[in-house]
Amino acid sequence: FEKLAGIRVKAAVSLLKKGEAVMTELGELQLTGYGLSGICVFNLSRNIKLSGCSFSDYEVAADFLPGMSAAETLLEL
Repeated sequence: FEKLAGIRVKAAVSLLKKGEAVMTELGELQLTGYGLSGICVFNLSRNIKLSGCSFSDYEVAADFLPGMSAAETLLEL
């Protein structure tokens, strides 16, 4: 992540709990030297509930080409 630090991109960012989407936010995602930041990440973080689970049950997924199908994404790349 260190080489990507400071980059900001529009993305659809999802909070996953045990692989299932809890919530998705569309907004600016900031890449940092230690991970991810930005308003959308902060908004998602309030949906983390640790009752009966732990932080390791959660993941964040980012779609850097939201609104595009897999075929459109491949063509774009």
